[in-house]
Amino acid sequence: AHDDLVEGKGRMAAHVLGLTRLWRDEWGGLLMFHEPDGRGEFASPRFNVMDLFGVPLTHSVSQVTTSAQHPRLSVTGWIRRTR
Repeated sequence: AHDDLVEGKGRMAAHVLGLTRLWRDEWGGLLMFHEPDGRGEFASPRFNVMDLFGVPLTHSVSQVTTSAQHPRLSVTGWIRRTR
């Protein structure tokens, strides 16, 4: 798990754009958000859906099983403050 907060990078938000069609949650690859009290939420990879969340926010991606019938494809990045 990590929070994308890197000194000097000016990251305000992170994004993950899903590019995999027909994904099944049981294959893993879930974008998981972690709360300090141990609770959390998750987002499933969906085609042409962008998850956008503030930095810092502790998150991780669950392991993709070797039995997944498709690769998990995504584009990730950050929205940054201007200098």
